[in-house]
Amino acid sequence: MMKTVNKNFYVLVFMLLCCGVSCNKILDIEPSNTINEKNAWKTITDSRSALLGSYGLMRAALADNEANWMYGELRESAFKSVTRTDLKAVIDGKLNLPFPLLEDVSNWRKFYAVINSSFLFIEKSGQVLDSDPQYTKLTHEVDVAQMKALIALSYYYLARTWGDVPLIRQSYDGQFPKIPRSNVSAVLAYAEQLLKEAAPVLPFIYGSVNAEYFSGLYYGSSDWSGDLMTRLTAYVLLAHIAVLDGRYLDASAYLDFALANSSKSNLTTSTTSILVSATSGVFSNTNYKHILAFGMSQEKMETTPTGHIENLTLGAPFIQRTNPQIYVSAEDIATIYNEGGDERYNIDADGTVSSLFLAT
Repeated sequence: MMKTVNKNFYVLVFMLLCCGVSCNKILDIEPSNTINEKNAWKTITDSRSALLGSYGLMRAALADNEANWMYGELRESAFKSVTRTDLKAVIDGKLNLPFPLLEDVSNWRKFYAVINSSFLFIEKSGQVLDSDPQYTKLTHEVDVAQMKALIALSYYYLARTWGDVPLIRQSYDGQFPKIPRSNVSAVLAYAEQLLKEAAPVLPFIYGSVNAEYFSGLYYGSSDWSGDLMTRLTAYVLLAHIAVLDGRYLDASAYLDFALANSSKSNLTTSTTSILVSATSGVFSNTNYKHILAFGMSQEKMETTPTGHIENLTLGAPFIQRTNPQIYVSAEDIATIYNEGGDERYNIDADGTVSSLFLAT
């Protein structure tokens, strides 16, 4: 009996030693699914991944906790909260109350992640030119221009939401240094400077073989409608920045350029029926009617449970929730849509309600 136990004991020890040696060898092997700094910025695939990664960070910043709506439409609005006191605090402008939601959306780190990633692209992507002949000089210039415009968009959101914020002009590896806040006007001026540098380089359209400038497939695809920064995106954002800075004549000039050149980006006006269509409407997918959209297109399998206004406004029978989380009262709707003949919503003199929303 003792011999059997000893034999089994030695077999067990041998097996454990073998496992230990095997584990050590595995741990010493560098993971094949990650790219370290030494192997990065070598191919056109690296530049594409880094470029779209920065866009992805911006989409995440706006979608997290429906942040885009918290920063904009919900604040001091006609919306009413059904049961959630944290949403009521946003609507009422009581942003210092101790709710986890308010703590999350008040953290600007996600926008600085976009800025850092975009600056990293600007600083490093030129290395791909030296190692991959598929990556042309013009493509690199267009990519860098997009990153400048994305940095400007990030600073626009930061300035619009928080006012004075730290102004970062380069990427940082690891910890950010402690940088004091800059005046909101200086932040907007820097964003405007970046957009003016980017605008002449940005194309009006991507992936079109008929484009006068930057024609042909872009990163192997022709389907970039509404997804990327274009020249018109830059000018419309310039107009938003000018309005935020109180320079309305400049805003008008920027918008005049965008309107005069809208056809070059395939932009057209939208009818009410297109706006409200569930299958082919402006909000059903990403398309050329979007100047820029961080969308959640079902066609492109980009839908997520959070990030969109429907997550707050829908209830039964559309989704499995008894009531929506926020709503606009009938009295407020009647006040907002107060012009007769409005296709979106109007009440005739005899009290008849008409709306293309109700017809879809």
